[in-house]
Amino acid sequence: MILALGNLCNLVAEIDNPEHFEVLYTDFAEIRYANGKCFLMLLLDRCSKYNAVGQLVNTLNTALALRAWDAALDGLEILDVPVEGIIVHHDRDSVYTSYA
Repeated sequence: MILALGNLCNLVAEIDNPEHFEVLYTDFAEIRYANGKCFLMLLLDRCSKYNAVGQLVNTLNTALALRAWDAALDGLEILDVPVEGIIVHHDRDSVYTSYA
């Protein structure tokens, strides 16, 4: 059970009907094409399915995650959405481990 994981638990496990911009999900999608592959990082609102940002890059790294978050902050500011209290749910990939 997720709640048995303690402080590593899923913060959105008990949120049945989130408000708009209460929870953002983020992950990378690999896109393959004829000459190689690239990655797309999305920040998706759980309630409205609004994509706060998309970043397309050749490699996965923490700098990409931080650029995507900065772009999301800019987009949310334009929409007049306060970011305090937003839960950003991710899979604890190493690109999300940074003091920044």
